[in-house]
Amino acid sequence: MSKQVLSLLLLSLSIFSLAQLQTKKYTRNVTNNSEHEIAPFLSMDGNTLIYTRKRDMEEHWKTQISVFQNGKWQRAESFDVLNQSLDQRLLGSYALNTDGSKVMFVSKKYGGVGSYDIWLSKKSNNGEWKTAENLAKPINTSDEEINPIFSQDEKSIYFVRRSPGNENGKVFTSKMRTDILWKTPVSLNFSGDFFAIRIAADNQTMYLSRKSSSGTTMYVSRLENKIWGEPIEIKTFPKDTKGYFTTNIKSTNITISTKMDLTYDLYRVKIPKEYESTPITNLSIDIAVAHKVKINKKNDPKYNKLTTDVTNFYLLNDDNYTCLL
Repeated sequence: MSKQVLSLLLLSLSIFSLAQLQTKKYTRNVTNNSEHEIAPFLSMDGNTLIYTRKRDMEEHWKTQISVFQNGKWQRAESFDVLNQSLDQRLLGSYALNTDGSKVMFVSKKYGGVGSYDIWLSKKSNNGEWKTAENLAKPINTSDEEINPIFSQDEKSIYFVRRSPGNENGKVFTSKMRTDILWKTPVSLNFSGDFFAIRIAADNQTMYLSRKSSSGTTMYVSRLENKIWGEPIEIKTFPKDTKGYFTTNIKSTNITISTKMDLTYDLYRVKIPKEYESTPITNLSIDIAVAHKVKINKKNDPKYNKLTTDVTNFYLLNDDNYTCLL
């Protein structure tokens, strides 16, 4: 089968799959019909979005950042901390923490342990991003560590470790010792290999993707008795997503990039009910205190309170509420 025929087949499958799901395209401040946008990542609070963009004639993909303010996504800007040494970075392999104040990304730039390593940058009080630090051993090895993710409480990270030349690899997790030091990673012992992973806000649901010659396949795993179950395929998702996707505390949606016309654009896709994460009623106290969650009701300026109530926290992008961190 020729590449052109395969591409047309994948496009047809994506359109068919999206037609079966509830979808919503991002606004023009994020998605531009004349450019490709891929590899979206949302902070868990839903207020920061990073993704990678390129015009057909441009040589390099560049990472953009947009914030949700005043009820809408603001115009995206260059995310400069990720746009350095573009030829050394792994395209689309990055992750924000809960409130978007930290970013992990993957690069083989000078100063690392092996080939592709995980690096961490933090936002300073003045809004500038600090020089990235390598997570070092035992996280990084001579293999490739890719597609890292923070847990919702930021006390653990998950990532994929693969051999050079492979698309997919084994899923590992590590618990935090300090902000930059981590315990020896442990394999989740899934029977198959995977490309990217996301942990839902409940810390009990994991979404995974696997890349192959036929496209991307999505999976879900549940945490039971402190053990992650064998991932189950989500059969209704589009195949042509480049392997990347993202979710946030609104557990009913996944954001993907797929090609519905001439370019890859960002879409919010409704998760089928049986694959949704567990609803949360309260944020843990340490998360609430750390992020100073305030819910502001737009129609009532007097309604502005510190809350640990995630029932309101779910309404981050709702017409009646905003979330102030």
